[in-house]
Amino acid sequence: MKIKLICEKTKYESLKLELESKGIKVVEESDLVLIDNSSTNNQIRINSKGEIVLLDSTSIVAVESFDHDIHIYLLDEELVTRTPLKEVKKLLTDSFIQISQSVIVNKHSIKKIKNGFNYRFIVFMNNGKQFTVTKSYYYKFIEELDL
Repeated sequence: MKIKLICEKTKYESLKLELESKGIKVVEESDLVLIDNSSTNNQIRINSKGEIVLLDSTSIVAVESFDHDIHIYLLDEELVTRTPLKEVKKLLTDSFIQISQSVIVNKHSIKKIKNGFNYRFIVFMNNGKQFTVTKSYYYKFIEELDL
């Protein structure tokens, strides 16, 4: 069995050795991901253009899916990865909320919210991006932000 291990750097080697002693191979590319949630560190690892980028999840404004590319928007930068949106979502903290099938935003990076039409909101982010809360995510958005 092959898995990708995501944890604090200080724990990585010991966890890797423990898993490998049980016949589990730790690799960088795998459909199965083991995430150590006991960490208090908000740092996440993203593969972008052949490099592993370490990000503080609080610096992420939004994550958006276009075809097979995932765009990670920071205040002044944009990263592109091939990691599926559902896998990126697992790495994010409770500060993030999905607002459409293809967009996840950081609740703390919302600058303003404008009422849209037909059970929709337009969300304006701190980095100038704007996204639409779709009808399917409307009530969850209201509940999460206590609107």
